[in-house]
Amino acid sequence: MSPQMALAHYLEHLIGVFSERQLEVLRMSEFVREREHELHDAKERAKRAISQQLTEVDEDVLDRLIALFQSVETERQDGEEGSLPSSERMDAFRVAFAEVSNELPEGIAQTYAESILNSMRPAVGVTFLYGSMLTTLVGELEVFINLIARVAFEYNPEPLTQSEKKFTWAEISAHNSIDEMRDELVDSIVKNLLRKGLPDWMSFFQDRFGLSENKAAKSLDAREAIQRRNCVVHNGSKVSQAYIDNLPDLKTKVKVDDDLKVDADYLAKAADSLFMVAYSLTWALATKALDDREALGRAIGALGDRTMFLIQEGRLDLVKQISQAAPHRELEKTPELEELSWILRINRWLAFKECGEFHKIRGEVEAFNARSKDDRYKMAKAALLDEIDEAVEFARSLLARGELKPAHILTWPLLKNVRDHTDWS
Repeated sequence: MSPQMALAHYLEHLIGVFSERQLEVLRMSEFVREREHELHDAKERAKRAISQQLTEVDEDVLDRLIALFQSVETERQDGEEGSLPSSERMDAFRVAFAEVSNELPEGIAQTYAESILNSMRPAVGVTFLYGSMLTTLVGELEVFINLIARVAFEYNPEPLTQSEKKFTWAEISAHNSIDEMRDELVDSIVKNLLRKGLPDWMSFFQDRFGLSENKAAKSLDAREAIQRRNCVVHNGSKVSQAYIDNLPDLKTKVKVDDDLKVDADYLAKAADSLFMVAYSLTWALATKALDDREALGRAIGALGDRTMFLIQEGRLDLVKQISQAAPHRELEKTPELEELSWILRINRWLAFKECGEFHKIRGEVEAFNARSKDDRYKMAKAALLDEIDEAVEFARSLLARGELKPAHILTWPLLKNVRDHTDWS
C-alpha cells in the first residue's frame, strides 16, 4: 500500500471511530430519556433514603405520606404564586400526618418526612448524566483533533520547522534517534494545541498545513456546545462570563449564573455540530494531502459512504448538513469524484424523505436527469419517487449484472420500498 493510500485508509478509520463513539453517547442519552421517570420517581428515592437510615421501610405508610405531601404541593401550585397553605389547611395536614405517622415506630416519623421532602425536589441525577455526556462528546472531538494533528505531521513534517522549541544538549543526548526527538516535538506541539480552544485548533491546521477554512467550526452551534461543556465542568452548568464573552452572536439573552440545560435533544444537536467539524477537517486534509487520484477517491468516497451509515443511524439532519456544505461544483469537475457529489445529493434527498419532508425537495428529485446516468441512479430516482415497480426492475437488472449486491437490497435505506415490494423475492 502506498503512503497516500495508507493515509486515505487511516482517515476513513478516524472518522469511522469518531462516528461510532458519538453514536454510543447518543444511545446512552436516549436510554436516559426513556427512563427519566424512574430516576425522578419520588417513592423510590424516598425509599432508598429511608433504607439507608432504617432497617425496614413501611411501604404502605410511605405511599400515604407521599400522597399527603403531594396534595399539599398541588394545592400550593394551584394557588396564588408565592402563597402558603391557609392555617386550616395546615392544621388538617398536621392531623393527617400525625394519623399516618402514628403507625410508625416512635421517633422515626421525622426521617420519613425529611426523606419524602428531599425526594420531591427535582432530581439532579439526570442533569449530571446529560452533562457528563456533553463532556464526553467534546472530549471525543479533542481526541480526534489530537490524532489527526499527529497523522498530519507524520505525512508532512515540514511544519515542524516552525516550532520555537529548543533542545538542550542533555535532552538531545537522552534520545536514541532523530525520530525520537521528532516524536517528542510533535507531542509537545499537540499537547499545547489541545490546551487552546476551537478557533485555535482550526487556525493551527490552516496555518501549519494550509488546509481550507473549516466553516463548520465557526458555526454558533459548535462553538456554543464547547462553551456549554466548559460551564458544565467549571461552573456547575451555569452561565459564566466567559460563555457570554466567547459567544457575542448568541441570539438568546443570558445572564451570568443562569442555568444551562442539557438534555437528549440538545445532545443530538451538539453531536451533529461537532461531527461537522471533524468531517470537514477530514475532508480538508484529504483534499490537501492526497494528490494520487485513487487514494483521494478512496478517502472522499468513504466520507460519502458515511452519510449512508448516518441515515441508518437516524441522524438525518446531519446528512442534510453534510450534503449542503459539500463543494459539489468542485467534485463535478473531477471525474473520479463526480459520483460522490450525486451520492451526497441522493442521501440528502433520502434524509428529507425519511423525516417526512420529501415535499420540500420533490422538485429537485423530479428534475434530476438520470437518463444520462447508469441504472443505479435511475433506480435511486424511482425509489425516491415511490415508483416501486420501476425501481424493482432496475434492482433485478443490476443484481443480474453483478452491479448490485444482495446485501445492498437488505441494508440500503434507499431501497426499503424495494425490499418491501410484494413481488420481491
